[in-house]
Amino acid sequence: MLNRIMNILLKPTSEWKVIADEPSSVAGIFGGYAIPLSIIQMIAAVVAMGVLGIGAEIMEMGGVSASLPDTILRAVVGFVMGLVVLYGLAFIGSKLAPSFNGKADIVQSLKLFAYASTPSWVAGALLPFFMSSTGLMILVSLLSLAAMGYAIYLIYAGAGPVMGIPQEKLAGFTVVVIALYIGLGLIVYGITSTVQ
Repeated sequence: MLNRIMNILLKPTSEWKVIADEPSSVAGIFGGYAIPLSIIQMIAAVVAMGVLGIGAEIMEMGGVSASLPDTILRAVVGFVMGLVVLYGLAFIGSKLAPSFNGKADIVQSLKLFAYASTPSWVAGALLPFFMSSTGLMILVSLLSLAAMGYAIYLIYAGAGPVMGIPQEKLAGFTVVVIALYIGLGLIVYGITSTVQ
């Protein structure tokens, strides 16, 4: 898993070719990659805020409880919803691919979105430990945006080799799935923000 993380972050062009051809399954991608990285991200959030209290004052100023039980509850809800969104995005991506001359294949689509999510999972595991002040919160927000931007690039770079989307249709496919991701993300945010 560590090799995959390093390769997708540092050598995405060659790694997407490897990913495209390797045999896999929905269960294999979730169990071998998405769930472990999501668990690491969830534990990081609980340890940083719930145990060490990093960023607790900032959260409480916003009216959100930073107690350990509330932090655990939010982390678990975020974990579950994140995996649901990942599968939903893979399902939609698989159904959309033929409209962009690509292959309708749920496993290939899940490969694309799971491995493209790597920068966000890595950032999510590291950044909670830097949320101790308002100034650092700005930096954390910028780094989170950079991770999301790189994830978008990874979708664009991987859609061709993994989903068979031709070069001239990559931008359109990427724009559509990112718009859908934002929509799903807003729904998840609405659900998780009610957990205080």
